[in-house]
Amino acid sequence: MSLALNDNLSQSRKRALDAWFVANGIKKKDVAKELDITPQQLSQFLNSQYTKLSVYEKLCSVELGEEGFKIPKHLVPLPTKAQKTGPKARVA
Repeated sequence: MSLALNDNLSQSRKRALDAWFVANGIKKKDVAKELDITPQQLSQFLNSQYTKLSVYEKLCSVELGEEGFKIPKHLVPLPTKAQKTGPKARVA
């Protein structure tokens, strides 16, 4: 699959997840609190930048709101391999 296609799929999943949150009256801030992570970490996870498997597992199983909604698994991004950050290698 090309990188552009992956980006399009990721963006459509993110839009669908955002719509699910709005339709069910769930605030991401409350989700982060329920998962015991910061709202920034949740945002990074939903954008596939934060990659803890434990967050994925909690996000798939947490019951949200008074009705106990569960986020549909197909909308939760899979954890990805952590990308190395830091200084770039020097080119001689």
